[in-house]
Amino acid sequence: MRQSTHTLAVETRRRGLVEITRSVVRWVEGAGMATGLRTVFCRHTSASLLIQENAGADVRSDLEAYFAAVAPEDAGRYVHGSEGPVPPPLPADPPPGSMLSSALTHRYRFHAQQPDVFAGGTMTTVSMNEFPLSTTMTGAILRIKPGAIRELHWHPNASEWQYYLKGKARLTVFGSGGRARTDDFAPGDVGYVPQGYGHYIENTGDDEMEVLLVLNSGVYQSISITAWMAANTPELLGTNFKVDPAVFDAFPKGPVIMPG
Repeated sequence: MRQSTHTLAVETRRRGLVEITRSVVRWVEGAGMATGLRTVFCRHTSASLLIQENAGADVRSDLEAYFAAVAPEDAGRYVHGSEGPVPPPLPADPPPGSMLSSALTHRYRFHAQQPDVFAGGTMTTVSMNEFPLSTTMTGAILRIKPGAIRELHWHPNASEWQYYLKGKARLTVFGSGGRARTDDFAPGDVGYVPQGYGHYIENTGDDEMEVLLVLNSGVYQSISITAWMAANTPELLGTNFKVDPAVFDAFPKGPVIMPG
């Protein structure tokens, strides 16, 4: 779906109706669009906007005569003479990494969210816990150091869409039945991991790697391989992996997320 935005400035010298059809038509033709939906937004709070569909010039004359009769320009006729106090300026954006949560609003300051810091990088996650209106989506930004990795994990409740912003990355995805696929990614590439599929991301470059993640659930759920292994007994792991259970005594006792 194509989208196009244009700002139209209208010069006015007095009260009255201003014809803007020609200006709108020229912009639409220049944008190369034949069929679509147009939204007209009046940015000035003291102005008004009247939309007429396929109306002749005499309609505008009739409307001007009507408004002149209903609200004549007579200074002694009206008590109201001001537009009220000027609203205060919006609060300044908080410093990066300083914000813990958000109010119930349609805007969220992603870069102000405090990231989770690991040996191999950082992860900033914004789910409906941090951004209450985002009930169907979770966003995250991973910054992985050179040679580091986002350990093997899976999301039981959501698929994952990835947009690589900078650096070099390698993504490996595991499916059932021993299926696996590995691909290299560069800035501008998009990756996708189906719901429940195990996957890990490694930084294969010499600089920091950054990727934007979007999951189709407002509730963020992730199971890391280290957390899963720590939740099972060494005997069970030894039986499944066909090794001595003592091998797992030195394994992490919880999620590592992003080892260095």
